[in-house]
Amino acid sequence: MKFLRYDSSANDEVSVQKVNCEALLYRTFIVIPSQYNYDTIGFPPGVLIQSANATSNTTAYVCDTFANGALLVTQVANSTVTGNAINASAFVVGDIYTCPRTGVNASLTVSSVVTPARLIDIESIWYSISGAGTIVGLEWSGTNSSGNVFATTAKLLTEGNGYYGRNELQMEIVASAAANTDGSIYISSYNMTSGGAYDITLEIRKSVGFAQPQIY
Repeated sequence: MKFLRYDSSANDEVSVQKVNCEALLYRTFIVIPSQYNYDTIGFPPGVLIQSANATSNTTAYVCDTFANGALLVTQVANSTVTGNAINASAFVVGDIYTCPRTGVNASLTVSSVVTPARLIDIESIWYSISGAGTIVGLEWSGTNSSGNVFATTAKLLTEGNGYYGRNELQMEIVASAAANTDGSIYISSYNMTSGGAYDITLEIRKSVGFAQPQIY
């Protein structure tokens, strides 16, 4: 991920979203059934399931299954919205899902859909910041014990050039799932001067709430 900003009027940014987890590929959802009818193999990981409801016409790849018949799915799409814009509302309660793959005789009726926490880790940071005294903070959304929003600061970067890589960092910079369910990254700047600028490149890793489907 690369972020560039030039400011001609000394205006600081305040918790501006730069990486939106809900716009990244391979987001997962947990589809909970009110009833299901699985054969001996059910919906195996990697198969494509499709809604029989012509209105939603949603499709999804199965990543995993649970003992209660629930499915972990990813990379969903439907007839009107495709790709990144899809969210949990694409799954309509009462929809019946089947598998078009030959040899899979299974169906599931949707009871509810759970959107899990989505977190990303920062593996390395390269930055260049100009403007005397300028500081740029990388942030995660969240609240601390005082109720302050954007209290989880990932890293403060100061004026100049620098690199925090896998040798410089003791470990990747992570957001705690216990305190934060939104791994989207935000930026705040401090003491930005007129004509100040920053150029930041992040290497990130999706750690929670994403999955690569095993596509047959």
